[in-house]
This record gives sequence, structure tokens and C-alpha cells, in this order.
Amino acid sequence: MKASFNRKLMAGLVAASMAAASWGVLAASVATPLSVTFTGDIKDNTCDTATVSGGGTVAFGNISASDFGAGSAAGTSAMSKDFKISFANCGTQASAVKVWFSGTTTNTVNALDNVAGAGNATGVGVQVWKGSTHLKSDDTSAVTTFTLTPSAPAAQDLTLQARVVKTTAAAPGLGSLNTTGTLFVSYQ
Repeated sequence: MKASFNRKLMAGLVAASMAAASWGVLAASVATPLSVTFTGDIKDNTCDTATVSGGGTVAFGNISASDFGAGSAAGTSAMSKDFKISFANCGTQASAVKVWFSGTTTNTVNALDNVAGAGNATGVGVQVWKGSTHLKSDDTSAVTTFTLTPSAPAAQDLTLQARVVKTTAAAPGLGSLNTTGTLFVSYQ
């Protein structure tokens, strides 16, 4: 009986030792080193703030349907209004910015679509221009470049123009104008 007990005790100790040894193998697995490279440039070519005049809203007020002209083509403008992007506290390397535009356009004149819905005008949209350059929506080749004065603490203003245009040859449907787009600024 003593021999049987010793064999059972010995078998139990061997099993416990093997379990402890295998736990140690699992707990102390081999670490695999991974190399990571971080790159970038430290520049002083941005401005502290870029803001749109009017809090980002260009309010046209009342626009007469007759201002589009009877029988006028798609793209005919009834009203335009200037707005500004102001750049302040520009860095020592801030030489220029490129600005482009993005928004929903489903018409042939590349005007922002007016929001569809009850009470909203139809057949009209808004285009954004800088001089003779039409900042066509989602067209990163239709950009304007604005030269900045480095280290200028005062605001530097880029003036753009929003134009309300017909998006079809048909007379516009009466109602509200309410559309939104996004201006993108890339410092050079």
C-alpha cells in the first residue's frame, strides 16, 4: 500500500511539475521586435486662424426671379455677393494658400444644388468664383492661389464671390435658397 501511495504521489508531483513547466513556457514567450519609422517636416507655413466672413453664411436676401431674365440659359446669374476668408498670425514660411471647393452638384453648370424639399426653390444653385476662376465643386484643378505675407500678425483676406445661377433653362421655381459647401485650404 505504501508503494501504491508513493506511485500516486509521484505521478501527481510529475503532473503538477509538467503543468507548471508548460505554464512557464506560455508566460515567457519570445518577444518579437517591430521597427517603426516616424517621418515629417516641422514648418512654420500655416496661419493661426482661417475664418469665413459672416460666420460662414453668405446671405443673399431676396432674389427676384425676373433677375435671371426671361428665356435665359442655364448658368445665368441673378445675383452675386462677395465673401472673405481671413488668415491671421501667419508663420515665417507662410507664402501662399491654395483654396478649392467641394459640395453636391448634379447639374451641368457645376453649381451647388439647392436642397430639395417643400418650400425650397428649384432650378437654382450657387457657384463660387475668384475673379475669372470658377472653383468647380470637387475639382482640385479648379483652385485659386492666394499669396500670404509671412509673419504678418494682421488678417490677410482672400475675397471670393458666390453667384446664384440657374441650373436649367427653365424658369426657376420659387422658394428658399439653402445650400452648403466646403472650402478647403492648403498651405504652401
